[in-house]
Amino acid sequence: MHATDYSALEDSDAVELVRGKRVAVVGSMKSALDIATDCANVNEFPCTLIYSTPIWLIPQTPECLMLLGLLFGSHFFELTLHKPGDGFFLALLTTLLTSTRWVIIKIMECYLRWKLPLKKNGFQPKHSFQQSISACVFAACPQHLFSRVEEGSIFLRESSNWSFCEGGLRFEDESRPLDVDLVILATGSKGDEKLRDLFVSPKFKDYIMGPANGIVPLYREVVHPRIPQLVVIEYSEDVSNMYMSEMLSRWLCHFIDGSFRLPPIREMDEEIRRWEKHRKTYAGKYYSRSCVASLHIWHNDQLCRDMGCSPWRKKGLLSESSLALIVSWITINCELMNIEILVQGDTH
Repeated sequence: MHATDYSALEDSDAVELVRGKRVAVVGSMKSALDIATDCANVNEFPCTLIYSTPIWLIPQTPECLMLLGLLFGSHFFELTLHKPGDGFFLALLTTLLTSTRWVIIKIMECYLRWKLPLKKNGFQPKHSFQQSISACVFAACPQHLFSRVEEGSIFLRESSNWSFCEGGLRFEDESRPLDVDLVILATGSKGDEKLRDLFVSPKFKDYIMGPANGIVPLYREVVHPRIPQLVVIEYSEDVSNMYMSEMLSRWLCHFIDGSFRLPPIREMDEEIRRWEKHRKTYAGKYYSRSCVASLHIWHNDQLCRDMGCSPWRKKGLLSESSLALIVSWITINCELMNIEILVQGDTH
């Protein structure tokens, strides 16, 4: 079954589903880690977590989230990255700060290696944290994940080549199959194919997919230049998808209300190409994931200017930077720790 079907179950039904079964979970992102931990908590049989590539995990501790917001959720860090459409002086400043960005990345990587037993358990990523933050390829680490691994409740299995067989799963490098009763596929969904399948016309299917080895061409991550009647919210990812969804929805309302007009197709295509170049530079092989996390302030500033709103919320650069750090910490904290606000009557 797919992880979305598992997540749709009531808690009691999910427990009954996995109880007494040998479960394998395929994937390495947050849903896979959460499901594997859930299975280990309620089942007497060990859960096998199968992943093709280990990713960077973020401990759900206040100090780690503060460090993440401090290092990557500020205007200063974005100054160390070449941005789509930046001018000569801004590009020059970015070039001068390249070594500073390298130091920031290494500080975060060293902290995560120190905080989590990644290497000990064979879950140390082979790519840099820069690629992770630029492609949104990282996940909050469940609180007891590695303690479950060390006690044998969860087996970590790195493999990109496996297949179903009678009674379980067969791996290419092993002759004996793995006995499995239930396989949960936490492998995500191909959003670009979902967008393509909206259309019957081959012409529009090609439009929405864009050129080969490219990104889905959405101007401001919302509108396709050649299909202006189609609006896509939340296709692209950010550090906080809730916050990005809110900003894109506001942008859309201003556009529908006539507050601004879209630029010519040629200009929108050029802007999309600049973003694609940025992603290929910093996200590496993960560039097609359409993530704006490393430049979320720059992206939101663009949306604000389109809407005629000032992107500056405070007076003075120092005050603005301090506010950005606080907002980044709160945003990342809420997103990664999945804080739920329960409203009971008049009590919040």
